[in-house]
Formats: sequence, C-alpha cells, structure tokens
Amino acid sequence: MIKILFKKSQDGKSFICEISGHAGQNETGMDIICSASSILAFTLAQNVVDSNKEGKLSKKPTIELKEGWAKIVAKPKKDYVAEILNEFISIKRGYELLAINYPQYVQFDKPQGFQNK
Repeated sequence: MIKILFKKSQDGKSFICEISGHAGQNETGMDIICSASSILAFTLAQNVVDSNKEGKLSKKPTIELKEGWAKIVAKPKKDYVAEILNEFISIKRGYELLAINYPQYVQFDKPQGFQNK
C-alpha cells in the first residue's frame, strides 16, 4: 500500500509531501501504480528544485527520493506562496485520482492545511 500525506509545517510556512510504501499491484518494474506514484513525486521534486533555482524559496528545499519513500519540503518566499502551493495542489490532485481509482493500492490521508486560497 502506498500512503500519501500532504501537510503544512507546524509554523504553516512550509509545504510537505510524504509518500511511503509500495502498491504491490505487480512485480517490481511492472507495477503501474508505483510508476504513477513515482512520476508524481519526481515531478513535484523537480518543480521544487526549479523554484529554488529561480529564487522563489526562502531556504533550500528538502528532497528525499528513495525506493518506497519520498519527502519533499518547500518553504516559499512571501511573494511566491500561492505559486508554490499551486504546484503542491496539482500533484496532490494526481495522488487523489490514484487513490480514487486504485483504493486497494493507494491510501491518501486527508491533507492538513491545504486550501487553494
């Protein structure tokens, strides 16, 4: 089971995405659910890296991508909060769709503090 969590940091200034586990839908290398989950994580990680290079983050992001585990944390500068939040919300929607279509393989925890405002 892949578990997905989107949340804000305790101070509310950083956006966090954590992914853990394996779908188990098929053997390694043939698991389309894990592949879909991975590409969403890699896309968010690259977007965060690009945002950092463009000077939109107030500190270096945390990006951990390992087999069966990913954690991506971004702390945007004040002028870029809406833009960075939107990047996280777009990827969050992809994970929501995975969970809706494959609930036996993906558990999507209710996002904590993610409103599109």
